[in-house]
Amino acid sequence: MRTKVVLVHCALLATLFAQGERGTLNGTVGDPSGASIPAATVKAVETSTNAEFTTKTTDAGIYRLPYLRPGSYRITVTAAGFKTAIRENVQLSVAQTLTVDFALDVGQLSEQVTVSSDPPLIETGTAEIGSYV
Repeated sequence: MRTKVVLVHCALLATLFAQGERGTLNGTVGDPSGASIPAATVKAVETSTNAEFTTKTTDAGIYRLPYLRPGSYRITVTAAGFKTAIRENVQLSVAQTLTVDFALDVGQLSEQVTVSSDPPLIETGTAEIGSYV
């Protein structure tokens, strides 16, 4: 009986360590003076699959995104009162812990983009005029 319990525990531990091929992104988010920015949103998007992973920074401005698949990522950091920072083509390798730090510039969001799904009222793809008889 005791052997079965030990085997079950070993099997459970093996599944926990099966995540070894995954990587981790971590780092700090601060302002240009070096002060930390708490509660900043950090989003990593795997560019080949568009899978999104999001976290918030701690009170010390530290973020951590564990268990990410190896690949190319776009990392976006946003915080109230600061300009958005983006890093493209961040390469994460197998079982790598990659540190990517950000220094956000002070600023406000001043533009708004509105996306509409309404079709155009006129045909803009051709200059032909036609009618049905």
